Amino acid sequence: MEISPEAIHTILTTELGYQSICGKWVPHKLSENQRLARLNIAKKLLETYENCDSRRLTEIITGDKTWVCYSTPYSKCKKRSWMRGDEKRAKIPRPDFRKPKIMYTIFFSSHGIVSQLPCESGKAVAATFFTEQVLSHLIKTLESTARKAELEE
Repeated sequence: MEISPEAIHTILTTELGYQSICGKWVPHKLSENQRLARLNIAKKLLETYENCDSRRLTEIITGDKTWVCYSTPYSKCKKRSWMRGDEKRAKIPRPDFRKPKIMYTIFFSSHGIVSQLPCESGKAVAATFFTEQVLSHLIKTLESTARKAELEE
């Protein structure tokens, strides 16, 4: 006896009450000091821009760095499973960071990506790399963008 995929889906969801759920990435925990530091920075930003014209908010540029693995064996949705609504979804550990990877920095504004830069493979990501490579690349990109905007006017 053959049953169509649509019929199987209907039986699982409607008649048995199952849902197709992706696994959940387990986030890293912040220490109390890290949370307080983030809270203080957020408060300073709010104070800085509290009395500003709302258009000034579009001038904010923020960025982050992340490790990008060369290969990811699976994604959390590939670990999808059928379960009832009251069951807890599977916790999926993040990929093993001992595998080959590269540090990647990206800066963006409300208008989109401003700058992106991969770290040279095998280089340590220290304050000197960040100030000499990443920030100088960001500044050059901003200067180039400003020059293009002036030419268009």
